[in-house]
Amino acid sequence: MILFSILNGNLTFWFNVKLYVVPMKHIRYLSFVFLIFFSYQNCVGQQNDYYWPLGYASYSPSPLAGGMSLTFPSNVAQLDTHSRPMWFVYTNATISNDIGQLLFYTNGVYIANAVDDTMMNGSGLNPSWYTTSFSNTGLRIPQAALIIPKPGGDSLFYLFHSTLDYPTPLARPRFLYLSTINMNGDNGLGDVTQKNHVIIEDTLYDNAFNVCRHANGRDWWLLVQRWGANIGYYTFLVTPDTIQQMNYQTYPFDGLQAGQSCFSPDGSKYIISYWWGVAFFEFDRCSGMLTFIDHKYFGGNIFCLGASISPNSRYAYVTLGGNEILQYDLNASNIVASEQVVATYDGFQAPAGWNTNFWMHQIGPDGKIYISTTSTTMALHTIESPDSAGVACNVQQHSILLPKFNAALPNFPNYRLGALAGSPCDTLTNVNYVQTPDMKFKVFPNPNNGEFQISYQLPQNKQGRLEILDINGKLLWSRNLPSWSTIQKIIIDDTIPQGFYLIRIKADKNFATQKLVIYGN
Repeated sequence: MILFSILNGNLTFWFNVKLYVVPMKHIRYLSFVFLIFFSYQNCVGQQNDYYWPLGYASYSPSPLAGGMSLTFPSNVAQLDTHSRPMWFVYTNATISNDIGQLLFYTNGVYIANAVDDTMMNGSGLNPSWYTTSFSNTGLRIPQAALIIPKPGGDSLFYLFHSTLDYPTPLARPRFLYLSTINMNGDNGLGDVTQKNHVIIEDTLYDNAFNVCRHANGRDWWLLVQRWGANIGYYTFLVTPDTIQQMNYQTYPFDGLQAGQSCFSPDGSKYIISYWWGVAFFEFDRCSGMLTFIDHKYFGGNIFCLGASISPNSRYAYVTLGGNEILQYDLNASNIVASEQVVATYDGFQAPAGWNTNFWMHQIGPDGKIYISTTSTTMALHTIESPDSAGVACNVQQHSILLPKFNAALPNFPNYRLGALAGSPCDTLTNVNYVQTPDMKFKVFPNPNNGEFQISYQLPQNKQGRLEILDINGKLLWSRNLPSWSTIQKIIIDDTIPQGFYLIRIKADKNFATQKLVIYGN
């Protein structure tokens, strides 16, 4: 809400419950503020991973059980409690719209909408004895659900999901399901228009399926692990019209049970931690083919769980036995030999008696890697500088202390990955998902007092640079813009006085410039 008044000859306005006083001599600049404000919702988005639901159902009698949310306004993590009826044990998938507003989420049992109610037709996911057993608390299978926008569909989303179908002791999925959500239904809260549609029937691994954007910037590759004789991967191509199997590839190891899989942010690498080891692959975004590089076998008494890859796509991180985090250099000629221990569990408990060991990983919109714990606790770990080699990656143990118990992190693909420019299959035009060297950006508010936000999108996988120049083009101030982000909060110190300036972003050989007005700095 914006409210205005004239007070002591100045224009006073309230925006988001914050008071601003603008001298009347600057009133001619105020039109810029409104122009930018009302166009802000149309700025570069792709903030589909900005809302992370955490915790347990709020109706539990325990004061330490309840919902939480981790959000990323201005790419800074913000933790809040949040009352919701859904439990999350391990299965956790969610998606926001392009400006970071929650759309829906699931624990593998049902789908909840943005007001935390069961989405229309959203109950009854994953029909199985296992789902029935955990219908009150959510599935206990990491990476068993994943959400993507349907290629070419403005308001349609695909939810891929599975459960355990075969009885114990095998206890593995028999089906991979697809459910389709239309966000135009139920007055914008969403409607499940297709549910539990079988994509594949086979004996599958019980987690760790994943997706990567096709090199054309629009379609998706879906990788699904098959268990049994000739263990390997099914590869499906997801297009606006079809979901079709393209490849089946075997691989030379059997971990009995998968831990966590992930693609590198640039889509060129794929890793999977599995029972007792970790494997490394090249990935071809044109063909959907994996090329096996190597794997590390740790032995039958040590299990491997979480896995992630740094924003610059160079360093892989793996949780070993819950007590160590290992780093591998994916650019090394011998990836396995590049192994370094970058963190050892320090024995911290939260609360007392609950060990905060290392478990599942998830890269955040802020470029940090977040790590959950091996059991329900009240802490999360972070890797603060994952693009750095060795201990310089800066693993911060229990850096986030939670007000409630938590066991899961949501499962996200890289929604920001665009077309692979110059590749033989980059053949689409006028595709919303394709990132181009168009360096348009937004500054909000403008005029400002030296504190503002910049919303931008860089060419794929290119780091950017933000610069402020005087009207003669002299550089006065600069900072780097990370390639994994689309919005940054900027604070300029008082060495730059009020006045007219140019603000410019640069990436690779591309740049864009616009005017900047600073007052009262």
